[in-house]
Amino acid sequence: MRRVACRILALLLLAGAGLPASADEDLPTLVDALGGSDAGARGRAWQELVRRQDPAALPLLRKAIPAWEHTGRYYGLLVLDRYPRRTVRRTWKKLFQTDAPFVRVWSGMALLRAGDADVAGGIAEALQAKDVGATIRYRMLSRVGWPRDARLRDAVRANLERGAPIPVLVQVLSRLHGVRDREAIPRIRGLLRDPRPGVRALAAAWLYDAGDTRQAKTLAENLRAGVGYAEFLQISRILAANRRVADGILDAVVQRASEETNPTLLLQQIAFLGQHRYAQARPVLRRLLHHRDDRVSRAAFDVLVTLAGPLREDTIGPLLAGADVDKRLWAAEALRQRDDHRGLTVVAAILRSGTVPQRVGAAGLLASFTSDDAVEPLLDALADAHLDVRKAALTGLARLVRRLFPYRAVDLGLTGYAPGTPQTQRAAAIATIRAWWRGVRGEDW
Repeated sequence: MRRVACRILALLLLAGAGLPASADEDLPTLVDALGGSDAGARGRAWQELVRRQDPAALPLLRKAIPAWEHTGRYYGLLVLDRYPRRTVRRTWKKLFQTDAPFVRVWSGMALLRAGDADVAGGIAEALQAKDVGATIRYRMLSRVGWPRDARLRDAVRANLERGAPIPVLVQVLSRLHGVRDREAIPRIRGLLRDPRPGVRALAAAWLYDAGDTRQAKTLAENLRAGVGYAEFLQISRILAANRRVADGILDAVVQRASEETNPTLLLQQIAFLGQHRYAQARPVLRRLLHHRDDRVSRAAFDVLVTLAGPLREDTIGPLLAGADVDKRLWAAEALRQRDDHRGLTVVAAILRSGTVPQRVGAAGLLASFTSDDAVEPLLDALADAHLDVRKAALTGLARLVRRLFPYRAVDLGLTGYAPGTPQTQRAAAIATIRAWWRGVRGEDW
């Protein structure tokens, strides 16, 4: 994962760096740029130093990195990570002697992975250093991962302190949940006394998933109080693979969703309710169909149509007949998934008169109805004034024809039709397709 992250970082740096550094630039200039405040110059320097992997740059980096601000240190260490282990070993040893906890953790882990087990104690000490910002601590913990050394595992667990930054707590609890680390339980119980509802909810969710079902009440209480984006996302992940979640927890999310004003958090709550197929959420989800944020209304709809039981007429009917064109398409799509073709005529009408994005969407949806009645509207759309609609209509029609005639090879392109050709050529090709369709639609294939 670290290698993937570094590759992604390299791409981002290249994207923002503009022209590469000159091959004639000397190493001191490149190293100075790497630790400077100009992001573009730093990106170019990073690219060139990684490309060269010049051993002569190592003494310069050894001296410069401890003196830089955190961003410069971070990129400098990333450069060192790209050197062969043997070449950079002395540099790692030198950096491990510095006072900066971040540099010590980074260099110490490089040495540990190279076989120097005696550095584990120093890494553990650096991991527990005080007065380290949330971003720096997060990166330190990311570097360590879930190590084999017991001292390092204890140091990771030690970050579960009341009042610790939310990103750090989420990161550590996520990692400990992934390995089902029961040794962390005493520290996690301590977080139940944190003053923040989100932290208490996180701890309760972790313990509940570990088998302490008494925490369901604590989790529900704190969910009702309101938790932040990062905390709720991690809670939903912790409970994703759980046995059936207690109704009290789900009821708390339903209540919170009925009051939530943050659309991003509301999307998470809706997804959580859908993940657990909670039918008692129907009333709230039906109200959210009319939310001012289209993402929220669509998410509520998508969950509603997946809940157990028939799709209620008082939910789907008003949407299908309503004035909101996008919601009419949603309703038609949901009905089609249940082999109910009531929405076909609605989709055909939108294909004639909707906006361009709506007509494009309608063409794709109409093609998913395995019905003769869907062919003529798509044929009409081949003559649409907008190229995107014509493309969608042709793609949809070809897909529909393959389903209607599964044992025949039909190539609409042989008629000469192409969405981008002149109108007269398209019209002649459409006439050919229509004539073919009228001749075959009633045949017994």
